[in-house]
Formats: sequence, structure tokens, C-alpha cells
Amino acid sequence: CLQIWRSDAETFLNAHSVVTASNSQIAISEWCSRWKVAEQRLNHLDDIADGTFRYWKRLGVSNEQNLKSPSRLVLWSADAGEEKCVVKNVTNVKPKSYLPRSWTSLIVFSDAVALSERREFQLYKFPLVWAEPLQRDNRYFVRIYTPEDELHVEFNEAAAKFKADFLQVCHEWRTFDRRYARRRRQNTSGGSGLRRRYGEYTFSSAHPSFKNCIYEGSWLCGKPHGKGRLKYPDRKEYKGHFEDGVIEGFGELTVPAEQCNTSVVNSVFFTDASESPTSAKGDVYTGCWHNGQMNGLVSVKWANGSTYEGYMCNGLRHGHGVQQYTLGGEQQIYIGGWRMGMRQGYGVASSNRERYLGLWANDMRQGNGILISIDGAYHEGTFDRDRLVYGRLLCPAPDGEFNTIYEGHFEKAGVICEKGMLQVSRHDLIEGQMNGNLISGEVRLSNAIFKKCFRASSPLTPVGQSLSDEEPSAGRWTVPSEVKWKEMFEHFLMGDLRIEASSLGQQPSYDSLVGVLDHSAIWRSLAGTMTQIRNGVNIEKFSFVFDDRLEKIPSFDAPWSNTYYAMVVDYWRVALSNKFHPLCRLVNGLIEVFTSSYNNIGTHRAAYAELVHEFNSIISRLYAVVRSLK
Repeated sequence: CLQIWRSDAETFLNAHSVVTASNSQIAISEWCSRWKVAEQRLNHLDDIADGTFRYWKRLGVSNEQNLKSPSRLVLWSADAGEEKCVVKNVTNVKPKSYLPRSWTSLIVFSDAVALSERREFQLYKFPLVWAEPLQRDNRYFVRIYTPEDELHVEFNEAAAKFKADFLQVCHEWRTFDRRYARRRRQNTSGGSGLRRRYGEYTFSSAHPSFKNCIYEGSWLCGKPHGKGRLKYPDRKEYKGHFEDGVIEGFGELTVPAEQCNTSVVNSVFFTDASESPTSAKGDVYTGCWHNGQMNGLVSVKWANGSTYEGYMCNGLRHGHGVQQYTLGGEQQIYIGGWRMGMRQGYGVASSNRERYLGLWANDMRQGNGILISIDGAYHEGTFDRDRLVYGRLLCPAPDGEFNTIYEGHFEKAGVICEKGMLQVSRHDLIEGQMNGNLISGEVRLSNAIFKKCFRASSPLTPVGQSLSDEEPSAGRWTVPSEVKWKEMFEHFLMGDLRIEASSLGQQPSYDSLVGVLDHSAIWRSLAGTMTQIRNGVNIEKFSFVFDDRLEKIPSFDAPWSNTYYAMVVDYWRVALSNKFHPLCRLVNGLIEVFTSSYNNIGTHRAAYAELVHEFNSIISRLYAVVRSLK
């Protein structure tokens, strides 16, 4: 009580210091008014203290004596024999139990609500207790609920005053909680209460989602809502956002492990806003969550040093992503498409010894692709369940003059089999049955024919050209450029610009989209996306300065002029300078995947034509995407 009185006195003195310069009569009136309020408050606290004393004295030695605490005041009570109210439908997450007759008393304390039964009692502690009025069939109820329990208190028409008093005392806990004292002075409506709360709660083993978990954070109407921290019994810990009782929004899940390697691959696909690496040991899952699972852009760092940065759907890698891992003591990195946790579509897999650029299905190399080894061997062809079955092989020339070329069937990479054609020099060709390791030079010929080849073409022809072709046929064994990195464009178009998937189709023609899209809706979506990103950055308190121009819709439909051109250049410059902007992530992401495909081992003369095709396709699609903003 003294602490409450001190708080009110400080408020009074602060208010008085403001009015001392005013008229003396106003100051005296203000003094009198505040002293009356203070007197009423002290009288109210005195009545509560007397009522608490009488209540505990009346009980004598009973089970309810276990509820006694030095700082606990009795604000309201009702016994089962009285006509004040009837407690009904006491339920929790366990199978429902209806207790309309077994309860003995209902007590509202300054820090909790207690329902006493014959042999035991249930104690629901504030602030995680909510009360709201209900009306059913001309009957008046007050619904009391907590994170897991609920009870209904019924009042008859004659006890309407008791109902009002009961609702008021259910909200009076704020008077005795210093954390809510300021809010209490700002919001004096006793019946409305605070729907938003902050507190800590331990869930029971019967909770459907958070069994035996400890949650500390914001609440809304009995459910975790807002920022909070959830600790699991197996020492996992989630820090982030909740919505309506489920994990929703941006957050980080840490799974403890014995060892943790903090080295990760920096990537533009997920912008790490934290400058310092995490010090917690274990697997760390950071990113967007929906309905308790990772959905959207995420970053995963496993304790063994493996990382994944990209998109997920329902907790599985889905869309475009980059994964670094160790296999057989060798560092591996995959950049490309994923589907339901497995590599799917076009992707580039690199190791210390080789690089594969091609199609994937069910987490295996499947379809057309290119395989380049560190010794200069160049394979292109058709892969089936991780094995090269048909295609072409260029072996590096030991004399540096002519590369040996083979076209035909393969047992695996480097090992030829069955029928094929082998060009050993510019004018010498062998056709027939061949078996062996061509790279090591151990090949066995059977039923073969030696021919003179008078074609003057170089073996380093565009990718996909057959030895029997008269003209180059780029793309025969390689992936069409339009298929490459399509997941990145889809994430931008559907996720950031919010274009319907039906408008894109299976193989979208980006040039044809320009004339059918609603450009106003696209700009509203882009501006809305930037607003959401900015709000998220502010909530997470990242040190980053946003340019207000990115949240405004420019005059995109203005006629072409020097002013219009300057506006486009300015927006493009500002967008690319903001690492959170979708355009910046798309452009930088395309730069990274392109350079990661053709650097180091991927720098092979035979891949030059394919490189040019892919570069032109990226520029063409990127230009069409930018035009969709017009």
C-alpha cells in the first residue's frame, strides 16, 4: 500500500510543479481535488486490508489457508452456499470436467484468481488471467480464461451488481502491479481491462503445441502474441514473433549441440542484419515462420558447419537456395532449385574436384547437364539417377594441341561403353564398340572402324554440338537458358510483386507479361513490401537507414522525357543501394549465381557458348521484369 501511495504522491507533486506559475486559486483547487482522490484511495485500500483480515480469520484451519501470502489481498469472494454466482464449465486442455457442484469458493486476490474445491484448489495468477462478460439466453456470465484453463461464472438478474463488482476486481490487479501502474493511470476504465499482457508461463504436458514449454513475452487474450521467447524441455529455444498462439513472423530457433562451426558462406539470398556472429552452440534456424514452420526466406546454420540460405515451405527447402555441406571430408556447395526438401530443377553443384551444371530430380542429377572436372575433362549429356549415360566427353590434350573427343554411351563419368565415336585428332575418327576409362587412356576397341574426318572445325565448338552435325546445335545436351534460375524470378514476381502464379504459367514468357500486368497493383505491392520490411527492421532494431523514397510510388505512367529518365535512374540507384530491397536481392543474386557457375573449375573454353546464352537470357529476363514496373 505504501508503494502505491508513493506512486500517487509522485504523480501529484509532478502535476503540482507544472501549475505553480498559474493562478493561486487554480492551484488550491487542484491540491484539494488530488487530496480527496488520495483519501478515497487510502480508504479503499483500508477496506481491502480489513476484508482480507476477516476472510482469513473466518476460514480458520482449512485447505484454503494454503493460499495465504503476506502480500496477497482478498478483493472479492463468493461461497457456493451464497446466491452471488455459480461456477460452471471449468475446462482446460485436458478432457473437459464440469464442476457446477463441487466448488466451495471463488476468490479474487490482488495477484491471482482461486477456485477452491473440497480437497484442492486451482490458482490462476495475474497478469495472465482475462475476464470478459458473456450473455446467453438471458443469462449473464463472466468468462475467466488463462493460457490453458477456462471457467464461466454465472450471475442471475438479482445479482447484477455482484457481476459488475466481480469484473472490476478482476481488473484491479493492475493497481498492485508496478509494471502496469502507468497504464492504469492512463486508462481508468476498470471494465475494459488490458487485452495485451506480458508475462511468463509454463505450459502443461497436455498442451497441443507447447508441451512443458516455458514462454515469456507478450500475450493477447490468453495466447502468445507479439515478441517472446519459448524454451522447450529439450533445451531448444525460439526467440521471435508469435501470432494468435502460434509461431508466426520473423524469429530464430536454436537447437543445442555439442559442437558448432561458426564459419558460413555469405550470400545475398539472405541478408544477415547482425554484424556479430552468433555465439550459441548448436543449429540455428533464422528467418520467416508461418504456422510454426519455416516459410519464406531463411538462414540455417548447423552445428557441423553446414549452412543453407534460401527459401523454405512448411519447414522444407523449397524454391531457390544455397547449401554448403561436407561430404566424405570434401566441401560441397549447391546453388539452385529445391522442391519439398530435395534438389529439383536447375542447379549447380561444386566440390574441390568437379562442378555439375544441369537438371536435378528427387535430389539426384537427372536430365541434361555439364560436368567439369579439375583436370580439365568436360562432360555434357544426359544423366540418369546421378549417372552420365549418354553424351560427349572432351579430354584435355597432353600436347596442348588437340582435345580428344568422344560421343556416345557412358557407364559413368569418364568411363565409356557400348557404341560411340572417338575423334583422336583433327582428321582421325574411330567409330564402333568401345569400353574403358577414356580419361586415363585405357580404352578397349571392338568391331570399330577407323575413318578420316576432313572437317576443319575445332573440337572446342559450342556446347552440345555433335560430331555428326554439320552445324552447331547449342543446347542439345544442356539446359535451356530460360529454365535456369527461374525460381529466383518467381520469388520476385510472386513474392514481392504479388503476381498470381496463373499469370506466369509453367514456362513464362517475360516479354509477354509486360502488356497484361496491372502496373498500379504491382507498384502498390512493391511499396507495401518495403513498408513491411521497414517495420520489421524497426521492430528488430537493426541499425539500418531506410530511404523514404522506396516506400513511395513514383510517377511510373508519366510520358517519356529527360525528367522521367532521371527519375528511373534515381529509383534504380536507391533500390540497388538498399540490401533489403527485392530488386537489389534479385540483381545481386543473379550476379552471384552466374559468377559461381563459371568461376574456378567452371572456367572452361568449351562452356563459353553456353555462358553467353545464359548471360543473354538473364539480361533479357531482368529487363522484362524491370519493364513490368512501367
